[in-house]
Amino acid sequence: MKNAAIIFVMLLVAVLGCRVGGNRSSTEKPNASGGAPASDSSPNSEPTSTATPESAIAENTPAVLKMRDFSSTSIQPGMPYDGRISKGASWIDANGENVLIVSERRTRRSEDITYHEIFGYLYVTDGGDTRLLWKIQDSSENYCDEGKGITSPIEVQDIDGDGVAENMFVYNVAGACDVSPIAYKLMMHSGETKLAIRGTNSVDIPDYREKGVKNFDGFENFPAEFKKAASGFWDRHVAPLRAN
Repeated sequence: MKNAAIIFVMLLVAVLGCRVGGNRSSTEKPNASGGAPASDSSPNSEPTSTATPESAIAENTPAVLKMRDFSSTSIQPGMPYDGRISKGASWIDANGENVLIVSERRTRRSEDITYHEIFGYLYVTDGGDTRLLWKIQDSSENYCDEGKGITSPIEVQDIDGDGVAENMFVYNVAGACDVSPIAYKLMMHSGETKLAIRGTNSVDIPDYREKGVKNFDGFENFPAEFKKAASGFWDRHVAPLRAN
């Protein structure tokens, strides 16, 4: 009787042990290496992505140049300028919102003398803050004819594809007293960097011919496309002077 009781107790312990050992949670799986169990993925859980976030891609990708219409409303508070506006341009690039203003001021100093000034400003607004990226100023005291002022459109293009637009225009402030060649300047900016062409137009009239000159300033350390674009722009807008 005693032996039967012992056998019964042993059988009971064996049965209970099997039930406890088989009660493993379905949310755990043992590792193949025998380590700690790993959790199953939930059907609604999002997998961890190894792709580059869109925000990081945007930071590393040059912005696409977007031109905007320029008018008096383009000039916001915090964009002072001198003189009277002659031309302007507005665009968006990697620097932010750009507003370029070209203005002039003519002052009569005597019956025969006019003082001609031209100004250029590029304001950039980014994150609500507006700053002056660059400014140019040129002037001439003219005893005969007045200067012509800005004589070309303002051209804006991203020549090197880096997301920051280059811009250029041609002007003249020194008036001539005869049919001699007239001095012009082409101002080109890439970001804050100023590049220029200084020279004259050509004269081609009866009994007098003189070929214009074209001197490049600052293009040596920039892509050849910069010089090519500026040179072509000069040729289109510094035309030969001909008799009326």
